[in-house]
Amino acid sequence: MIGDTRTIFEINSIYADLVLFGQDFTVTVTQQASRFPLLLACAVTALLLGIWIIWRTTGLTQFQRQALLTLRIAISVILVLMMMGWIQQEHETTKPDLLILIDRSESMQLEDQYSTAELGRFIDGRTIQSEWSLPRWKLLTAWLDNMRLDSSNRRWHEDDSVLNKPLARLSEDYRISVYYLGSTLRLAGRGVSASTDFSEAQDFDQTESRIGDAIRQAVTQHRGRSVAAVIVLTDGINTNGSSLQDASDWIAKKSIPLLIGGFGSLQQTPDIVLENPLAPTTAHLGEQLFLEADLNLLGELATADKSLEIQIFASLGNNADPFMQIMESVSNDVPSKRLRIPFVPSQVGRVQIRVSISATSEESNTENNSVEFEINVTDEVTRILLIENMPRFEYRALLDLLGRSSESEQTGNRFSVDSVLFSVDARIVEMDKRVLASLPTGREQLFQYDVIVVGDVQSSMLSVQFQELLIEFVEQRGGGIVFVAGPLGMPTTFAGQPLEKLFPVAADQFQEAGDLDQTNEIILDSLGERFAHLQLGTEVTDNVSAWQSLSVPYWSVTSDLQRPGVHVLSTLGTANAEVGPLITQQFVGAGKVIFHWFDATWRWNESVKASAEGSKPFDQYWEQTMRYMSRHTAATDGSGLVEIVVHGEAFVVGQSVPVTVRFLDERTAPDDDHAVMVVVEHANGRRQFLRLARLGADRARFAATMQGLELGTYHLQLVEPVVSQDGGINAAVASFTVVAPQGELVRQTLSDVEKRQIIDPEHGRYFNVSELHALVANVPRGRPVRVGSKVAKPIWNANWIVAILISLLAIDWTLRRRWYN
Repeated sequence: MIGDTRTIFEINSIYADLVLFGQDFTVTVTQQASRFPLLLACAVTALLLGIWIIWRTTGLTQFQRQALLTLRIAISVILVLMMMGWIQQEHETTKPDLLILIDRSESMQLEDQYSTAELGRFIDGRTIQSEWSLPRWKLLTAWLDNMRLDSSNRRWHEDDSVLNKPLARLSEDYRISVYYLGSTLRLAGRGVSASTDFSEAQDFDQTESRIGDAIRQAVTQHRGRSVAAVIVLTDGINTNGSSLQDASDWIAKKSIPLLIGGFGSLQQTPDIVLENPLAPTTAHLGEQLFLEADLNLLGELATADKSLEIQIFASLGNNADPFMQIMESVSNDVPSKRLRIPFVPSQVGRVQIRVSISATSEESNTENNSVEFEINVTDEVTRILLIENMPRFEYRALLDLLGRSSESEQTGNRFSVDSVLFSVDARIVEMDKRVLASLPTGREQLFQYDVIVVGDVQSSMLSVQFQELLIEFVEQRGGGIVFVAGPLGMPTTFAGQPLEKLFPVAADQFQEAGDLDQTNEIILDSLGERFAHLQLGTEVTDNVSAWQSLSVPYWSVTSDLQRPGVHVLSTLGTANAEVGPLITQQFVGAGKVIFHWFDATWRWNESVKASAEGSKPFDQYWEQTMRYMSRHTAATDGSGLVEIVVHGEAFVVGQSVPVTVRFLDERTAPDDDHAVMVVVEHANGRRQFLRLARLGADRARFAATMQGLELGTYHLQLVEPVVSQDGGINAAVASFTVVAPQGELVRQTLSDVEKRQIIDPEHGRYFNVSELHALVANVPRGRPVRVGSKVAKPIWNANWIVAILISLLAIDWTLRRRWYN
């Protein structure tokens, strides 16, 4: 017997006693035929009146009174039951349907490596062998015929009892229909006699699998009948038609359980992939960059507890000699890593970089082992304006650094710096051409700079007009501003001033952090690790520890609040407690704003030794930050302002489709990290909207991935934000095609995780090879189907009921006559 034996089958909401579940049988149902609420109320009233009379009668003993009350209650109960008009009716029912779909595609011929633990009940006897190589069709046949593999002679033997076979056990309680699926769906037979004799691998010869379509078709053929469940015995590879995910969602809406018996090892043939390359398209000569890419392990390694070491090469153009080699490892526990390869361009012009990985003996495909980058390197001078109240240490160190860099013969350090120092003596202005007598007053004068550093100035020193000009400098010109907080006026005196619009939080929300414990560390946030201008030293892996070794400030401001879109790059604190942010960044309009919540970067050179190249942390950080803040991309080929990139022209059914929206002029990119949306339209007119997210530190790129797409051609168009392309003539569009694979064996495995994610837990279950023995016991009960009913037989006026009623009346009359007299 299969299912929960406590379940009660009801007809017309009345109790039914099912003795033989699942069999073709007749069930007797007792039900109420008449409903007379008025008569019922009268009977209850009469009963209560009789009880009251007896209770009020004097001269009776306690025993006599209780005996009469019991008789009156029994008589009243029988009268009420008779007035309800109970009848008995017999209904003829039949078993619910159970659909079994067997995959006969070519992929079932493939052999997989199984551990002894995976095979479990398929093996008889003890064995010291840890791995077994078996074809999927053989395991399917073994399960259907209840066969076991003798570990001593490696031969299959069949269980002597036919009743132990799954189909025989299921046929006791269900009307079984067995189907073969492949290119088409074909009925193999009904009941235990259905043909499931697969003796050769050639019996599995279908060139494609349409699992989703087969499930829909089988259920549709049984429309109008009670279907207990659908069992699909497959390796899960769907090569055409609707996906298994779509079929699972469709069948769940019909409240029909879907049980999948999965054949194939839990281990996939591994494939190492480099994908999703990301790097700036323009850069300054000598600027620190990161070349980013995803290193993914598709499938599973044969040795689960070991990692796979992979050598990664980075080379320029077609140069066979790599300029960098690194080692990375992937494992079943950590199958994905984001690579960040540091790169400093040393020549002007278009530079092509190729990043590749060495092929391993374990992977099945080496065509996806490389990605390419193209960067336009310029040698433009970065113009910087420093605005400060007093010549504090931060100002002096920065002016000295940028001044030395501007005089340096190294083409990679080309800065031109001017400064405005409100407390400066007039003689210094005459002696030092870098020191200006006053702030730039005109728009053109201010917009000639690339980066402006605003130090510890008070709001009264910057007029409202100049503050609004700084905002335009960022939002419209696309320039960069770096604010450096200080105890005299930045940022607390700017409450209610226009410039506080560029702060990470309203000016009145800042407060001093108080006494800072020097045991704290400067912690580089996970997002900060992705910004190349925060790279200290040459090794990416040492960057976090390099920041932790920097001298911590004695003073800073802090706040519990931050505006939306503010990115925290580094914080002050310990592993267990955080004091507050130290460096934040936000995209505002066409430009960028960095806010230093402290004023002691000049101390970084005191506690840390110079790198191998001679760069100190303070020097390296500010030079890289100035280049980063002045860099922006702009469309130069007349192709418009935005492009939609689909990483490929054709994708196989079931393959994920990565989509990237790139703003060729990054100044037009929205401030919000999730403000980009595209509409994806199928050739049949069906639409869906895809929301994209910013790719970490890259302001100009937003990305998302689409999955579960059906066959056909898709067109993509940008809908948010609204960007005019060449005067509105050309919109940002792209297209791609989802195609069926050229053969059943294109993709040979589906991971255990993928199969489990397909099934809605409330409407089905996936069973891997080691769990197949539990499949039969988990088939739900289903509902038997009523096929006919006999004439109802009244039981309210049965002779035995009338006899009991007359007997009770006679006893009551006799006792009352004796006891009342």
